[in-house]
Order: sequence, then structure tokens, then C-alpha cells
Amino acid sequence: MTPKQMLLLFLLALFSYIAIFIVIRLSGKRTLSKMNAFDFIITVTIGAVFGSTLLNYQTKFVQGIYVIVLLLLFQLMTSFLSSHISFMESFLRAEPAILYYKGEYKDAILKKERISRNEVIQMVREEGIGQMEDVEAVVLEPNGSLSVIKAQKGNAKQSDTLEDLKK
Repeated sequence: MTPKQMLLLFLLALFSYIAIFIVIRLSGKRTLSKMNAFDFIITVTIGAVFGSTLLNYQTKFVQGIYVIVLLLLFQLMTSFLSSHISFMESFLRAEPAILYYKGEYKDAILKKERISRNEVIQMVREEGIGQMEDVEAVVLEPNGSLSVIKAQKGNAKQSDTLEDLKK
């Protein structure tokens, strides 16, 4: 690689980085949140386009940035549709799944989601809970993270965050 090609590649990488940074900042905080399936697809595709723009001299800088902007617009459109149209939300987003509820592991759901009881117990420990009897529920969230809901003691009100989930 000649010094001129190295300088060109450096400038291309710098301008691509700046352009992607600006586009992501303009697209909002949602772009950088925990990923769901669509966010993952967009991230991988943007990485591929970015790499192609840098390393393939046939792909022009403007073409690469144009495709990245289009991908982020698709992501914004998907987010908008899923947050404003309930049918689209249920079609586009995964539903949370209860893995453990009031002392009972949901083995069929654990198997379907490919999560072991040990992973559930590990998450409970990470939350600083020493006994499963202190747990009301463990939920697999749409972004792949596990949420632990502590059991309520005495006359305390039951958690309303589980009402919309199928038990």
C-alpha cells in the first residue's frame, strides 16, 4: 500500500466515523439502547456497510453513508410503528416470558427459550437474593436480559408489572 493510499484510507475512515457518529446522534437514544432483534440486524448491517466502505474501493463514501442513513431510517420507522400501532408492536417485538413464578419454574418456557435453571438462579444471586422463596418472578425480557421481581412480604401490594404477562 502506497503512502497516498494509506492517507486516503485514513481520511475515508475518519470521515466515515464522523458521519456515522452524527447520524447515530441524530437518530436518538433508542439507537444506542439494549438491542432487540431488529437493532441487532441494523447494527450488524451497518458494520458490514462501514467495513465495505472502508475496504472496498468500488463502494464510494457517499454510497456507504447513504445506505447507513437508510438503515437507521428503517430502524426509526420500525420503532415508530411498533410504539404507535399495537398490532405492529406484537408483530415486530418479542414478548417477555416468565421463567419462574411463585416458586415454580416454567420448564416448557425455559426449554423453548434455551435457558437453564442455573442461569435463572445465577441472575437471582446477582440481584443479591439468597433464596428463591424471596422471588416472585424471573422474566426473560424482549432484549434478552433477565429481570428479577422480589416477592412481597405480608400485606404488601402484589407487583403490577406482571399483570400483562401470561403466567
